[in-house]
Amino acid sequence: MAAQMLDVDALWHQLQASPPLMYATAGVAVLVLILSVILLRDTIMACRVSAVPGPAALPFVGHIPFLLSEPWNRFGEWARKYGDIYKIFIWGTPMVIVSSPELVKHILRDARDRFPKDNWSYSFFGPILGEGLVTASGASWAKQNQALKPKFKHAALRQYMRAFTGAASRLREAWAAMPSGSVVELDSTFRQVTLEVIAEVSLGLTPADASVLPELFGEIIDELNQRMWKPWRAFMPGEITHQRRIRELNDIVLGLIRKRKQEYAEAEGIPAGRRVLDEDEVLAAGASVDTGPRGGDFLDIMLQSESEFTDTEMLDELKTMLMAGHETTAMMLTWCTFLLAKHPDEMRKAVAEVDAAWEASGVDGPKDGKLGWAGIDRMTKDSDASGAPVDTYLHYALHEAMRIYTPVPVLAKCTRDEGEVLGGAPLPAGTKVMLCCVALHSDPKLWGSDVQAFRPERHRGSEHRKLPGKLYPFTFIPFSQGRRECVGRRLALVEAKTILSYMLRDFEITLAPGQTAEPRTDCYMMPLRPEGGMRVQIKPRVRH
Repeated sequence: MAAQMLDVDALWHQLQASPPLMYATAGVAVLVLILSVILLRDTIMACRVSAVPGPAALPFVGHIPFLLSEPWNRFGEWARKYGDIYKIFIWGTPMVIVSSPELVKHILRDARDRFPKDNWSYSFFGPILGEGLVTASGASWAKQNQALKPKFKHAALRQYMRAFTGAASRLREAWAAMPSGSVVELDSTFRQVTLEVIAEVSLGLTPADASVLPELFGEIIDELNQRMWKPWRAFMPGEITHQRRIRELNDIVLGLIRKRKQEYAEAEGIPAGRRVLDEDEVLAAGASVDTGPRGGDFLDIMLQSESEFTDTEMLDELKTMLMAGHETTAMMLTWCTFLLAKHPDEMRKAVAEVDAAWEASGVDGPKDGKLGWAGIDRMTKDSDASGAPVDTYLHYALHEAMRIYTPVPVLAKCTRDEGEVLGGAPLPAGTKVMLCCVALHSDPKLWGSDVQAFRPERHRGSEHRKLPGKLYPFTFIPFSQGRRECVGRRLALVEAKTILSYMLRDFEITLAPGQTAEPRTDCYMMPLRPEGGMRVQIKPRVRH
């Protein structure tokens, strides 16, 4: 014992004699202590969700290394191996993944109050979404939802049709000016077009006014996407540039808000042409796109709402609209066009429907006029006056594209109560629960043995609608479901169908030379985007 004490005493004197060695030893000791605490925490958290199966995890990092390449496909593989509910660990934090319509229905409808949104998962997009409709909760969410949701009904969307047809016409003119056989890149093209649309619909901006937004949004969103898997980027030198871009975006939107409020003050009320129309006024007005109804934009909706919105609330909501209103729609258009170009038979069916819609509008010739109300209603309604489904092939094609390439691969929730039972497993309060849309949308039990095939007809009263227990529509959730279903669902579909109807009417679209394989989705992107872009070849269409 005395010898051991002498050894310790000698070591202490040696450390005192060499400050660098002493500091290094202290650093190692602190590091070991920190790692021990983290390991203990991870062990405790793993024990609390031990009733849920899942793949083996690595210490500290969990399943991060397994998710660095095509994580959404990996989720599907694990679902097939471990079942409809399993767990993974991200930096030691457990996440429960569910992918059955029964559990999705339970979370989104039956027990929705016990499964609020997971704030941590949405925090990555906090700099751009703030407390907008996507991320807000409680009274804040109810206030925004009450003000905005009525303006997204099918008839109310007519007042925004100018923006849809205007953007589609500009795209048509740009393509028509290109030599036959030109190659265009769809990803960037559709992001530009859809951002122009939502900038006009939400803020009243012209394409020229909105020209700065695509690059600005693209850089911000790409950086936030990467931070989902690489959080250390927030401490890298690029953080200064990233924050500058966010400030620039905030300054642009806040400037537009203050300018519009000044217009209201000078008018001592609602300025001319700014009054928000209700559904009956929209239906009663005009018979064509150019002479039809024109009301206020989303900023006007908030300024005229009975619930007063602060500048910060309007800033967050408008940024949410700008982001959610163009990224997912652009990807829906990109993947749908890719799949139609890859499958000539399905392309012919879509083109036939487009031609019929233009004929219903009374427009002749390949490049004259705009799609009229008759054609718009024929193309964009998903139900008739009685509520019965309207069979439109483009509607099914867009849904099938979202099934195969789900724009938002997971929806993030968490448990509110201690001991919440999910799939037979008790979970602690605050457990992160991810609804895996990718696995749900690729389940052969729901979609058939040809689940990997592009078959738009499967959305026409097909197998998944016939499941027992009233599981439809919880088999297909690209826009979520239940109370927090995306309010912009109809707007996105109407916009996408309008743009496709212009493209397919006047152009033959085929995959560009070399664009032969399925593009690999970027490992971190939400929404899912093609790596390296999406190139197609366009030729003026010969109409018989």
